Amino acid sequence: MKSHSYIFSFETLSLKKRKFFGPAAIPVILGFIFIELLLRFFVPEGHSPSGHWKNQLTRVKSRQIEQVNKIDLLFAGSSVASVNIPPESFDDELKKNGTSLISYNAGIAGTDWQGVAAAFEKVFWKKKKSQYVLFVISPYDLDESSSEVRERTLSFVESLNRPSYQLAAVDFFSKIWLFGFRNEIKDFLKTFEWKSEPPSVVSVRGFTPMYKGCTFNIEYPVAIKNSGDISGALMSLVSKLNNEGVKVLIAEALLISRLRKYNEDKLENFYLLIDEMKKYKNVRFLDLSGIIPDDKYFIDPFHLNIEGSDLYSRALARFLLSGDVLKLNR
Repeated sequence: MKSHSYIFSFETLSLKKRKFFGPAAIPVILGFIFIELLLRFFVPEGHSPSGHWKNQLTRVKSRQIEQVNKIDLLFAGSSVASVNIPPESFDDELKKNGTSLISYNAGIAGTDWQGVAAAFEKVFWKKKKSQYVLFVISPYDLDESSSEVRERTLSFVESLNRPSYQLAAVDFFSKIWLFGFRNEIKDFLKTFEWKSEPPSVVSVRGFTPMYKGCTFNIEYPVAIKNSGDISGALMSLVSKLNNEGVKVLIAEALLISRLRKYNEDKLENFYLLIDEMKKYKNVRFLDLSGIIPDDKYFIDPFHLNIEGSDLYSRALARFLLSGDVLKLNR
């Protein structure tokens, strides 16, 4: 009578090569290789699988910030932060006025403040902490009514909350482009359009210059719920940093003059939220209405061109010094 242990013997567990590499398997393997090579030829130059990241910009900045030894001030927000404030210009203006400081722009594009807050805490703050944080807040990034932005944000936040082993597995298998571009391939088969995110242009210390503006009509009432998920995520982050003793600076995002006029009587909930943040000991609201660049420097309702961003970041540096906000190596 055979012992039950025979089922664990190498002899019974041996796999026959012909079962996996028989004649029928060869066309499948060759087909897979052909599709993989075709995909690498077909995908636009510079595009690569995003892995577990739902936002290519965050992936690039996550790697870049690790190369900065020390950071004194972090800028954060959506694209209204990352596009409009080049740290190199900001730091240079401070240096000209006797203050030595290293800043980094952790702004990301594509999500509302629930996504911005999650990325800041789980990606940037986890890697580098700073004495000062400057949040650039747009009322449009607190809007609860945009189903498209909400869906994109929730998907982004969910990707940040997955277990580390899952993220590592996705990144590993994404080296095979047939897997890495699986979602783009599905969309292409439906629409015949390739929709992978183009490579992100990240300049010095997180600055992301923007050369082409948005074309959508932004004149609509903003639905801000002070007890909603988006506002709650922002308030929770501000509270956390305040409790850690971090100096939190709040700046209202830039808007062109036409949009500022349109919103004059439509942002009551936005300013009520700002007033709530002001109550924290280490939070300071910056009234930057006197340094808003002329409309000619805007490429769309929110974003500045390269010249405008340089002028604005230098004006911001001078404003902070004039108000004696920054107390570092002067």
